[in-house]
Amino acid sequence: MIEYIIIYDVPRDKKSMQVKINRKLKAIGAEMIQYSTWESKDLKGLKEVAKLVKQVDGDAIILEKKVVF
Repeated sequence: MIEYIIIYDVPRDKKSMQVKINRKLKAIGAEMIQYSTWESKDLKGLKEVAKLVKQVDGDAIILEKKVVF
């Protein structure tokens, strides 16, 4: 099954949104790789999180995971 990675950044003045986003990511079964970088098989859930990030003027990108080495 394909896995995806989301990398996002939320403005500093939106810290409460950071908590909400992290809870949403945990709810869809995502695993934290690094701070603001998560991995999940649930593309639909990641897209919802990305929309939430962009609603608060943040940046988000979703990548398809492909290990080459």
